[in-house]
Amino acid sequence: MADAAPEPLYPLLRGSDVAAQAALSSDLSVDHLVIGAGAVGLAIARELTRRWPERTTYLVERHQQPGQETSSRNSEVIHAGLYYPKDSLKTRMCIRGRDLMYEYCSSYNVPHKQIGKLVVGPSNARSYFESMLRHVSSLEPSKHRPELTLISGDEARELEPELSKGIGAAVFSPRTGIVSSHEYMESLEKEVMDSEIAEIVYDTSVLKVEPILVASASSNSSSKRGASSEDQGWIVHMRTGESNDVDTLRSKVVINSAGLTAPAILNGLLRDGHFGSAPKDWAREGSGESVDDSSRKIAPLAAYYSKGNYASYKGQGARHVKHLIYPTPFGMDQGGDPHKHQGLGTHLTIDLNGGIKFGPDTEWLHPPRDASPDFWSSSLAPLTRVPHSHQDADQESRLDLIHQAVQQYLPDVLREGLSPDYAGIRPKLVPPGAAFRDFGVLLHHSNNLERQRIWQEALTLGAAQDGAEHGSVNAGGTMITLAGIESPGLTSSLAIAELVGDLVGRRAWAHDDHHSKAAAKARARTGKGSADDATSSANVDAWA
Repeated sequence: MADAAPEPLYPLLRGSDVAAQAALSSDLSVDHLVIGAGAVGLAIARELTRRWPERTTYLVERHQQPGQETSSRNSEVIHAGLYYPKDSLKTRMCIRGRDLMYEYCSSYNVPHKQIGKLVVGPSNARSYFESMLRHVSSLEPSKHRPELTLISGDEARELEPELSKGIGAAVFSPRTGIVSSHEYMESLEKEVMDSEIAEIVYDTSVLKVEPILVASASSNSSSKRGASSEDQGWIVHMRTGESNDVDTLRSKVVINSAGLTAPAILNGLLRDGHFGSAPKDWAREGSGESVDDSSRKIAPLAAYYSKGNYASYKGQGARHVKHLIYPTPFGMDQGGDPHKHQGLGTHLTIDLNGGIKFGPDTEWLHPPRDASPDFWSSSLAPLTRVPHSHQDADQESRLDLIHQAVQQYLPDVLREGLSPDYAGIRPKLVPPGAAFRDFGVLLHHSNNLERQRIWQEALTLGAAQDGAEHGSVNAGGTMITLAGIESPGLTSSLAIAELVGDLVGRRAWAHDDHHSKAAAKARARTGKGSADDATSSANVDAWA
């Protein structure tokens, strides 16, 4: 029986009651605070330190190592940019990110390999493949379009002889590849840590974020190297380890790249009344796009959680596979919207050691309304019964289903060769069956937050919506929230970092007298920070 659609969760951070007891002042100020050390957060921290070598960047991560959630629990594929609507961020970020990823991995010796991908299907999938070709040919600029070739089933079997005789058509993408996501993140981490004006602090959880109101802004906070002297921005309450002590940090710019926890951070501002009046029963009010302007009752950001299970494989039927092999996304061989899919099917991927794995499948989680934002951590066991899932099949039955899916294109794969490997959670903004949903890049200013919306897209935002002129110092601090960064998020990470850097430059520092191009070039040449490094860096090092 089909799994029922999950109810949305409107997550909130735990520990805000402890944070509420902390003072609204801070002994530490930085220019940029990045929340979350996944692939995207690390790439953003790197980008900020490279663009503004005289400005301080702090990266906080609640786990003890980077990339412990979505970034380390995926297929580790460098996607070419085939699947998503032409003008979507997913397409733009994936194509730009693909090129940046290959360039980065080559420059920094990150293990990767461009091995190509086949998307295969029966003869009636040909119309879907033709729509993919039309989509790719429409992308601009043409020099960055993904290479894509429509081939017959026989031509596909020349590339991969173990493919099923039932494969009647395929497309071949030579620019698709694989990467060691762990070594990629380790390289980004090293770059950030090697910077004189950046810090990474692990085992530190964000409890609460709140705007610094201009009327109550204090001028007593000390600044780390290069921090802005303006008393505008955000106060962030954090707790390290199991300590009951709450530290507060002041930052002009906050980048909420917390992955699965990102909606909870933004929803906390609504709960605390900064956006206006929150609905009494959040679960009845819809997603963060719904606004009743007459009463300013703004609904919180909804989150859905899709678990993907992977199985490793050893045995005949796939021993000689040289490329990634993907089936036609579910339902696409029957026509319909070519972009209306929330997964790419149970596909074959190869790791850099030649190991074969199949996955992910799709298993929607059903948390209760009062679930902790970390409820999913108890559901990570692969291909078995877990809390918050309506899947009651045992492990053997789940492996049977993966085997059945794989046999559609690799018929000689043996059931006994499949073993549970790992699972990951994909952050979704819409439930199963909903229309395509793009990456969410949301922007807010600390001033006049009560006049702003939760779902306030950075790239379409007008002055009338955010209550302040773009880039104006009157806008106060800047917060950028990255929501629903699922696949192709790993591929897109460096491109998303570029985009965030552009937004920070236009929104936070455009009118700052201390950030002239001449000063930036001078500091970049000398490799040194500002004159007060010695005193302010001591505060940061002590806190870290």
